[in-house]
Amino acid sequence: MSVHIHEGQERGRLGTRRQRECERRHDTPIDWAHLSRFTMDDKALQQEVLGLFAKEAPRYLARLQIAANRKDWIEAAHTLKGSARAVGAWAIAECAQAAEALQLSAQHELGAEARCLPGARQALEQLNLAVQRTLAYIEETGAQLAVRLEAHPA
Repeated sequence: MSVHIHEGQERGRLGTRRQRECERRHDTPIDWAHLSRFTMDDKALQQEVLGLFAKEAPRYLARLQIAANRKDWIEAAHTLKGSARAVGAWAIAECAQAAEALQLSAQHELGAEARCLPGARQALEQLNLAVQRTLAYIEETGAQLAVRLEAHPA
């Protein structure tokens, strides 16, 4: 039992550190080298994967915003974190990880709603900013990528 509490306390400290990391600004919202490796440098696949991510990221953000309990919050944050990592959207992944850690570290606070925990509002705001910034970037670069694909089909 004391090990579980210790792990929860450690997660709490990590969650706070991750929230600070989430606040850092990244030069570009998408790690193109990572995405290129993930898609085997297939530009059309990159465009498709980013399009799917751009469609799904707001859905999982909305699930976080309406989460009725910790389980719903953690599932939405975890899914968003994994999706962001797959495409190299590190800022979103870090923010989603901080949001997930916030709930994992607070499991001992029974009865509190996920959105009412200290730091939950800030975590949502940071995640929302990261998602909006990344979606705008995907839209901008997606249009540029589409033009390049039309000019130089594979």
